[in-house]
Amino acid sequence: MTITQAEATSGTSTLRLRPTTWAAYATGACTLAYGALKLYWAIGGTALLDAAPLDPKTTHASWFMPIGLWGTDVLAVVGIVVAVATARPWGRNLPRRLLLIPAWMACAFMIPRAVAGLIQDALLLTGVTTVAAQDAALTHRLARWDLLLWSPYFLIWGILWGVTAWSYRCGSRPQRAG
Repeated sequence: MTITQAEATSGTSTLRLRPTTWAAYATGACTLAYGALKLYWAIGGTALLDAAPLDPKTTHASWFMPIGLWGTDVLAVVGIVVAVATARPWGRNLPRRLLLIPAWMACAFMIPRAVAGLIQDALLLTGVTTVAAQDAALTHRLARWDLLLWSPYFLIWGILWGVTAWSYRCGSRPQRAG
């Protein structure tokens, strides 16, 4: 947070977040929300589970709980730490690559996933692509949820990871002597 000199002397300070800070916190918030949903599912919650763009056979598989849900919760905790570390002073004590690599990887995964999902869902829902008749109702329902919720969420989240990584990269460059 930054306070200008004029605000500090006048006593009328307002807290303003730098781009690096707001992007990092927004990224952390999106990661927290995603992790909280996965944790909710892991402890038995079912809200939105039937709207997840997953084959129902997958959500009932024996590996889904320990790997699919708890694994993504561990990744969410790591993601929150990485996002917040890019904006906090203690993050400057960490190697730049330790923060930049996962941030860029998250961006590089989420944006293409979102764009591909939006395109695939639009093609399916407009009838350009089709599925087997017995799968049509479920597939179309999942495509609507993905088009309206999951893909836009991943797109926004991926963009935030990119802004966080870019801001941190630009703001944490080592100073050259000379």
